[in-house]
Amino acid sequence: MQLDDLENVSPDAKRYPAFNAELRASMMEETARFFEDLSARASGNLLDFVTADATFVDAVLARLYGVPAPAAGWARQTMPAGQRGAGVLTQASLLTLTTPHDGVEPIKRGQFVRTALLCQRLPPPPPNVPPLEAAQVPATATPRERLSAHRENPACGGCHQLLDPIGFGLARFDGVGAYRDKDAHGNPIDARGSIAGFTTPDFDGPRELGDRLRGAPEVSRCVATQLFRHATARTESDDDRCLIDRIDDSFRRGGQGWGALVEATVRSDAFRMRRIPETAGGAP
Repeated sequence: MQLDDLENVSPDAKRYPAFNAELRASMMEETARFFEDLSARASGNLLDFVTADATFVDAVLARLYGVPAPAAGWARQTMPAGQRGAGVLTQASLLTLTTPHDGVEPIKRGQFVRTALLCQRLPPPPPNVPPLEAAQVPATATPRERLSAHRENPACGGCHQLLDPIGFGLARFDGVGAYRDKDAHGNPIDARGSIAGFTTPDFDGPRELGDRLRGAPEVSRCVATQLFRHATARTESDDDRCLIDRIDDSFRRGGQGWGALVEATVRSDAFRMRRIPETAGGAP
């Protein structure tokens, strides 16, 4: 989830005066508790991490989310209907982590989904791309309107068509994860988006985005891939493709539970064995 990077994120103090070290720590703790709870359920589906409508809050996060504060410490909290309901996708940690300095969130949020949840590799941006600030758009334009300049640019459009429409689904959350119906300029927020490459690409809002991801075989395989990378301390190679397919198959046959994923991973040859380099003479 790249949460370690949250330590280095410093949202604009004028735009987000409520953000401080205490809130940052609560954001990270929420996501840690959320995943710990999810993995501890014997019959739970790990892919609920993109559709769960409940999380954990303390008094600090309760203020940000607009929900009742627990009497003490942390408590499980079902989030308001129609606002979140997309697991970690609508948690303040991820939403803050994916807010760039210019405040145009859809790019980084779409990039996170593509790289961390779908395990897709994106090409680097072309050189000499003008910043969004240089685009001829009104200062009060919505992020969707601002980003249209890049989507219409042939040099940029390929990637931005993959990223921006995913990020639009999380547009109702500001740079530190607070819910909003209008943007900073009073424009109504349009949270419709699409995931290019999916059989049913279109969605409206975070809950439908989470539903699309949860049902995608690419996400299941990516979860298996991410644990494979962690367990073997390396990036997968082409030779590992069939092995990860088998891990994912066992994961899915096991109800996509955490236990099934861990067992399939640690039983794999890649985890239990290592290659011994051959000597110059060819002998093992």
